[in-house]
This record gives sequence, structure tokens and C-alpha cells, in this order.
Amino acid sequence: MKKTIQFLAIAFTASQLFAQSEIKEFYDKNGPEKITEKIAIDGKPITARSYDDGHGRNPYLTSTSQIPDTVALITFYVYDKGTDVSGGNYIYTYSLSQKGGNYFANKIYNQSIEMIKKSFKDVGITVLTPEEFLNTEEKLEIYKNFKPNLSKLGSFLTGLESRGTDIAVAADNFRGFDLYACNDHERMESLGYDFAKGLGVDGVLSIATEVVSDKKQVTVTGFKVALNGPNPIPKQDKRYVSQNFGAGYYKGQLYTYGTFFLKSPATVAQYKKGIIQEENYDGIGEILSCFPKRFDSEMRKAIEKNSK
Repeated sequence: MKKTIQFLAIAFTASQLFAQSEIKEFYDKNGPEKITEKIAIDGKPITARSYDDGHGRNPYLTSTSQIPDTVALITFYVYDKGTDVSGGNYIYTYSLSQKGGNYFANKIYNQSIEMIKKSFKDVGITVLTPEEFLNTEEKLEIYKNFKPNLSKLGSFLTGLESRGTDIAVAADNFRGFDLYACNDHERMESLGYDFAKGLGVDGVLSIATEVVSDKKQVTVTGFKVALNGPNPIPKQDKRYVSQNFGAGYYKGQLYTYGTFFLKSPATVAQYKKGIIQEENYDGIGEILSCFPKRFDSEMRKAIEKNSK
């Protein structure tokens, strides 16, 4: 029998910083070049000539002018996988509560957002946060009420969007848009075209941090980042392959989707009886700042191949 216990991490006490952040130590040891290289790209621009009619989940790029210039950061959240512990006749699953998840999402966001924005700016992409892109009542309403489309497979994969699970929690002012269904063709079309158009931007960006919590600490295990935008190739007057398998023509596409997981979990906070004793988030911003470089590299490789 399995029983779930949600953990509330309370931080209403002065906390001491770790002498050395485990994540920063990992970053310094490996360096940005190696980390950038190790980011796994699960969704990338198309390089096959057969895609020059614009079909498929990913864009067919032939020019840097097709890369989104200004994107809205639509979600920034932490996802707690939970920790199973045996006790008597039960297996207890410990995970963060809504309040605890929100606390850690805010901490990670505040530590990393300026570095993320700078890194994207370095490759020619301006990232806007909610207080920047929600500059009209109309956009605010669109953001609050938008619901991405999902295929049957996408609905199976996603948790946060369709089932409201409380182990995936966004930072303040953000909604949660689950990256588990990132490659779903209906989801990426509605995000990359409908949502981006409604918000008045060239594309939308999603960032998630995977954590694991137990009775004593919270550790970070990995990161996920996705960039959606409009299809750069106009739809042709022809019959496209069936939409059911993600092979049709979509007005919005998944430009890039990358993941990076640490070799071993890195502690960011320790607490006792719900009171945080120590915490340190240094290094998270540096790792997330490697994603724009890898994304830019993948898009430029595709442009080079497709332009020949």
C-alpha cells in the first residue's frame, strides 16, 4: 500500500549558506563548454530536404531571420519526483507541498533569471518575463485562461496541465505548462502559434527544474528547457500527411527542447521539522545559461545544412 505525504518547506527563519554550493562546484569542475555539449536535444530543427514544405513538429530553418527575436517566458517551475520510504505496511512518498514547491521555484528563479536573460541575449534572443510581456489587460486574460491543445498521447504524458498534480509548482506570477508533453504536436502548435500570437511575441520559452525531497533535504537532479514558435514556412496548397502522428503541417512548432541531468543529485537545501537550516542555489543560473548556447548552435547547424 502506498501513502503520499506532502512536505511543506517553511523558510521563515534566517538560513545559513552552504560553504560551497554542490551545483556550483559541479559547474566549476566541468565548465560551460562541457555542460553545453552534454545537454541532450530531444527536439531540434529539421535538416532533411523533404521538410522544406514545412511539415512536421520541428521547423525547417534556412535563415537566422527565422529564429524568434523576442520570446515570453511562460512557465518556470519545479517538479518533485518524490522519495519512497518503507514504513510498516506502507510505502510513504515524500514530496513538496504547493507552498514548499513555490518557495523553491521562487528561489531558483530569482537566482537564475538575470543570467538566463543575458545568455539568451548573447545569442540574439530577448526573453521577457510576465511583468514585461503582460502589459495589457487583454494579454493578462489570454495568459490566465489559455489552455494548450493536447492529442490523446499528449494527454497521457502530461500531468500538470490536465490533472493539476501538486508536485509540480510554478514560481510567483507564472502558470504551469508541463514539459512532459513537450513533443506533442497539438501542444506545440497551440503554444508556438496561438499562445505566442496572443501574447504578441515571436515565441514562448518554458523552463523546469527537477528536484527530489525527503524529510531532511531538497536536491536538484536536472533541468528542462523548450522553445516554441511559429512555423517559418508558409503552408502550401497541397495535401499534407495525416495530423494524427505529428507529420502534418502545424502553424506552431517546437524549435528546440533540451534536457540536462546531473550525474548525482545536488543538495540545495537542508531542513529540520519543516524549518530550513541551510540553502544555496549558486550554479543553477550558470547551468541554465548553457541552454541558449546549445539551442543557438543547433539552429545554426540546421540553417547551414539547409542553405546549401
